[in-house]
Amino acid sequence: MPFDQYQRYRLTAELVATLKQAVGANTAWRILDVGGYFPTESGIMPLTSFLPDDETLVVDTAPHEGPNYQQASGTDLPFADRAFDIVTSCDTLEHIPLQGRGAFLAELRRVASR
Repeated sequence: MPFDQYQRYRLTAELVATLKQAVGANTAWRILDVGGYFPTESGIMPLTSFLPDDETLVVDTAPHEGPNYQQASGTDLPFADRAFDIVTSCDTLEHIPLQGRGAFLAELRRVASR
């Protein structure tokens, strides 16, 4: 994994830990990582390695079969409102056309509960 990507995932894990501490959470959180597909030899998505005690699901448009992964578009997520405690997206927004970015961010907010 490139160093800059590693830093972003590590920072995301630190932010999640800080948020959990701030709200006094002592249980696993449901975390959605939109656009976080990064092929690895093990098939494990990167954010799941940084947050092993949480229930992390990665969605992306790339076809992939593996644990903790679902193929979906970030502008039309197949989840109920407030389905996840935290929603994150690293290295994704710049790949979305400018006119679709508002809808993308609104969809992330829709499925996040915190």
